[in-house]
Amino acid sequence: MSETRRSMIFLTKDQKEIRLQRSKPGHDGGDGGIMRDFLHEVTGFQGEQELTSAETSAESHMMTFAAEHSRKNNGESVDLFKFRQQVVNQAVK
Repeated sequence: MSETRRSMIFLTKDQKEIRLQRSKPGHDGGDGGIMRDFLHEVTGFQGEQELTSAETSAESHMMTFAAEHSRKNNGESVDLFKFRQQVVNQAVK
């Protein structure tokens, strides 16, 4: 079973259909569920924040990366604000 979403590049007005396969329940289908929620939020935004907003997802991933950094550095404490800035600065280079 699949679900179809349509995306549009606003600058060019080009449209594309994206077909998402229904995933298995639980963590095994997590990526599909995240993408489905993200596309639902982007295509149907009504001004309110969804349960799993893109911002919330990005923040939770940042915490995971910070925890991994701490683990690799003998439990070193991580200032999330500074860590986020370092990651953003590296990504922009």
